[in-house]
Amino acid sequence: MVDSPHIPADDARSKLIHDAVLMARVVAGEREAKLTLVEMLWPRIEGIARHLSPFRSEAEDLAQEAMLQVLTAAPRFQADGCLEAWADTIAVRTILRCLKRLHRARRVHVPLKKNHLTDVTDGEQAAQDRQLAASISALLYRLPPNQRVALVLKLHKGHSLDEVAEIMGRSVWSVRYLLSSGRKQMRRMAVKDPTIRELLLEIES
Repeated sequence: MVDSPHIPADDARSKLIHDAVLMARVVAGEREAKLTLVEMLWPRIEGIARHLSPFRSEAEDLAQEAMLQVLTAAPRFQADGCLEAWADTIAVRTILRCLKRLHRARRVHVPLKKNHLTDVTDGEQAAQDRQLAASISALLYRLPPNQRVALVLKLHKGHSLDEVAEIMGRSVWSVRYLLSSGRKQMRRMAVKDPTIRELLLEIES
């Protein structure tokens, strides 16, 4: 199960049943069920949008459009499938389609925020973590969209290689190549930041 690889079998079955019932209520038009679905999926969909667009207002619009498409596609949900992976598939494809339409003639470059902290106290750790996250996001924004999507799904969302391939509608070999090339390009860009370089080594293809 996505984001929770060691869920006991009984809990996994209970979640499948819960999700199937929820989606049946959504399809039936129940307002409370729709609100529950939005509350459940919004953080991950917004997270995907924020990683794929460097502009906060644009990411918000992209997330809203993706959420709308998830609600619209509810009748097509398969009761024996993973709700999160299904929603991620719709979100990624919707966001990429919108970005292509909005930015066909524009290539986004966000300056890398360098980390100059050396001796870090406990009180500075949170600030350093935020700066590291900002630096990684800045590198992601400079990658081609497909490399960026593959890395976000694998690293940030914790999907398996097969799940990333299914979500992106690509072969496993193609995803391996995107992860490998994206990782290498980020390493080249992060050559002066050993903290980021070490973190990137943990991304398995």
